[in-house]
Amino acid sequence: MPAIALVSKTSPEQRAALHALAPGRLELIDCSADRESLAARGAAAEIVYGNVRAHERAALTNLKWIHATWTGVENLLHPELLERGILVTNTRGQVSVAMAEHALACILYAARDLDAFRRAKAERRWKAGSQPRLLEGSRALILGLGSIGAVLAGKLAALGVRVRGVNSDGRSAPPCDETCTLDAVREQLGDVDWLVCLLPATAQTRKALDEAFFRALKPGALVLNLSRGAVLDEAALLRQLDAGHLSAAILDVTDPEPPPPDSPLFAHPKVLLTGHESPRGQPDRTLAFELFVHNLRCYLAGEISGMQSRVDPAKGY
Repeated sequence: MPAIALVSKTSPEQRAALHALAPGRLELIDCSADRESLAARGAAAEIVYGNVRAHERAALTNLKWIHATWTGVENLLHPELLERGILVTNTRGQVSVAMAEHALACILYAARDLDAFRRAKAERRWKAGSQPRLLEGSRALILGLGSIGAVLAGKLAALGVRVRGVNSDGRSAPPCDETCTLDAVREQLGDVDWLVCLLPATAQTRKALDEAFFRALKPGALVLNLSRGAVLDEAALLRQLDAGHLSAAILDVTDPEPPPPDSPLFAHPKVLLTGHESPRGQPDRTLAFELFVHNLRCYLAGEISGMQSRVDPAKGY
């Protein structure tokens, strides 16, 4: 009888649905109210719904599958788990609309130079001296055309923005008018007005946005990072902001997260921090559970190939 350790919260109705899915065949170990109990109670768990932290892995001797209730799973793809062949699935696409709208709001904020009006109001000035830019005809570069990037590309294209996208193999991805790989993109940075980073954190993407990358961008470009702080060299970013090459940076994520209180990110006038809030606002919070139920049906039937959102350990997503 497979045991499921519930680390992410579930409702009584959801737990009843799990029992009904396989009457008498499932044991539920609810650790959601006492997160620290997983290591002590999870030895029998074959499945974990939620997170598994580094110090808990050794205790989960029967573990075969983790379903992450979020998208980025780099914290799960450690050698110990990979060597054991642990299956990892995630909830790709759950917050795509919310994050795409957050990115669009950030770009509009920068394009209309709304920060100038905030400063003018604080100084009781009527004229802000803003320097707005048109979205129509501008160029956006989306690094990572997953579910979030695809939604954002559509919204930007609808506003007349020319969208270039980066994916793993450079395949065509409408409504992007151009696509390429991360290795090839450095030759195509000189016309980018809005850089949106949605890259997963992997060994290949760590600090992929380095000083040379920022210098190659069009003067006055905006840098927006919604993925993971580790993909961006923050010191190099600040140097290019100080040099006046980049107009601003909006960071939803940092490395480390949160930044220490004395981090220059808090004091820099050209940096806006949004506190990893970009996923908030999505009305439907049931997708993670519904996807888990679908995958659990496949798992119990021995049909692993039918499970959705399986993570490729080599890519990290």
